[in-house]
Order: sequence, then structure tokens, then C-alpha cells
Amino acid sequence: LDPTAGLFGIGESTRTDGLRITPGTTSTLWARDMPAAVFDHNLYGSHPMYLALSASGTAHGAFMRNSNGMDVEYSAAADALTYRMIGGVVDLMVFAGPSPAAVAEQYTALVGRPALMPYWSLGFHQCRYGYNNLAEVEGVWENYTAAKIPLDTMWMDIDYMEAWKDWTYDPVNFPEDGVRSFVESLQDQGQHFVLIVDPGILAVDPSWNMDYAPYTEGLEMDVFVK
Repeated sequence: LDPTAGLFGIGESTRTDGLRITPGTTSTLWARDMPAAVFDHNLYGSHPMYLALSASGTAHGAFMRNSNGMDVEYSAAADALTYRMIGGVVDLMVFAGPSPAAVAEQYTALVGRPALMPYWSLGFHQCRYGYNNLAEVEGVWENYTAAKIPLDTMWMDIDYMEAWKDWTYDPVNFPEDGVRSFVESLQDQGQHFVLIVDPGILAVDPSWNMDYAPYTEGLEMDVFVK
């Protein structure tokens, strides 16, 4: 690597020193449920892709196509990047650029282009983890109106679920009929609603005496990532 170039990527993490990767540091790629407010630790996503930007404005990039956990070490001399993976294959794709835009074009030609977002999604959103019940969410929505704060979309995080099970509602704190009525009220005002669904399915322990079809049927169909 060019020691004078700036290196970006190898996420996901919130870095103390900003977006640029600091020489002499190690970036761990191991996706987990960690708030972004925790600095210099691995967060939700794993993106083994970097972009190197030179002082002259030219750029190149590289993508290690490997889904295993890894440490990516950036040498103190800023002249080397070392991938230490716990499994899989070495499948390194290099993007020649020569501009940052060209690197992005070459990378997304491989992994897929971003989807075009709906126009309403560019508006004002309210989203938070930690609401205790539907009444609390409704109160937040009503206060936006009372304070004349613009609001296009309300979100509900996984608080609404029963025991963190996808496609369920907590029957006490977030009854389905109540949520449906709330969404209808939003739509009557021309507003939108997003319900967060986790990609992970709750692994049910037999001792819980819990019937959760997405898990049991998923096991039977052998559909889970190993």
C-alpha cells in the first residue's frame, strides 16, 4: 500500500479517529448487536472492503469475499493490510479505480447496486429502541403534532415483539389490534410506519416449553445459515 494514502472501510465500527483507518490498528469483523455509541469495536455489519485514496485523488479498492470472522491489521507503517480469517477461502477482488467513484462503481457492479429508496423515506423519521408499550409510542407521535415538528414516518423497534420472536406482538404491551389502529391513524395523516424485523430467529430451548414455528420449521427444512 501507498503509505501516504488514506485508507477507508473495513467496517462496521465507530472510530475514535474518524472515518480514516489509523495505521497500527486492527479492525475486527464479527457482526453482533452492539450500539454504535461504543467506539472502536465491531458492530452490526461486516464489510471486508477498503478504499485507498491518494493525495493526488486517485484511488483503488479491494474486497475480501469471505463471510467468516476476521481481524484486519493495518501496519504501523501504513504500507500493508493483513487479513487474519478463521475460515473460508481467500477470494480477494481488486478494483483499479482510478477514482473513488470508479471504485464504488466497480464494487457495486460485483455485490449489487443500492436500491432506489421511496421518496417518503427521505423525510423526517422517529425511531428509538426502548419503548415500554404502545401508549408510549402513541404519546411520542401526538407530541410531534402538538409541538408542530415535521414527521413523515414512525418506526417501532423490536420492543413490540413477544419474547423477541419475529412476526409476533406482545399481547399485553403491544396488542395487534392496537398497533393496527395506530397505523391506520398514521396513514390517515399521510404518514408512514416501519416495523423492524430482526434477521435472526429466536433459537428456542426445549426446556422453555415454547411453540415457535419459524424456528422448529426452519430446523426441519434446514434453512438456517451454518
